[in-house]
Amino acid sequence: MRYRIAICEDDTECAAKLKEMIKEIMTERRTEYLCERYADAENLTSALTDSPKYQILFLDTVLNGKSGVEFAKKLRQQGVHSPIIFLSSSSAPALSAYAAEPTHFLLKPVMKQDLNTALCRVFRQRESSFVCMVKTSDGEIAALSANDILYLEVYDKVILVHCRGGNTLTAAGPLTNFCGQLPAGRFCACHRCYAVDFAGVRRLRRNEFVLEDGTVIPVARRRFDQVLSAWKTYINEEKMK
Repeated sequence: MRYRIAICEDDTECAAKLKEMIKEIMTERRTEYLCERYADAENLTSALTDSPKYQILFLDTVLNGKSGVEFAKKLRQQGVHSPIIFLSSSSAPALSAYAAEPTHFLLKPVMKQDLNTALCRVFRQRESSFVCMVKTSDGEIAALSANDILYLEVYDKVILVHCRGGNTLTAAGPLTNFCGQLPAGRFCACHRCYAVDFAGVRRLRRNEFVLEDGTVIPVARRRFDQVLSAWKTYINEEKMK
């Protein structure tokens, strides 16, 4: 999953620092993203009309002397439902800001840990409402939530989608393409033939994961350090919920 992020901030230095921290966090998560900055509400409004929707919006509470909170309320009225994270030099606008249903409110100067907490909240919200459309090998289309899938397995050139509850679907296409549809940071291709939902991992035993139902999934030796790091990141983010 690739996240499109917009920063609406009239302070060039603040926006640059925010973009750099976002880059660090998304790189640590191994999550694809695109981040674009807008200096005023008008340009962002045009972008929201002409471009694919952003999954995350960072809005300053004051934009060139105008209220960023009122701008956010207008976006909501226009049907923009993307998570909004407010940026502010003061806690004063916090109460009125919640009328725009923000996901988080960050005080400047923004600290990386606080930014990470805000982004993790967005990621968890998207995962809870995530639906993956799976084209099965027999031509049917199945709609699955992230919570339905326990692990993926490549077998005889098809993907076996092992679901919680014991059901198994077969899907076409490379494993990497299928994983690209799933919430980043939660699902991990730990082997060329397997990908797991970290939420279903109970322990790591030598070079294999043991899942909640007792299934043992191999972890490729050459991917071990990367997979272990990703699993630790997921666990740490869960602690911040």
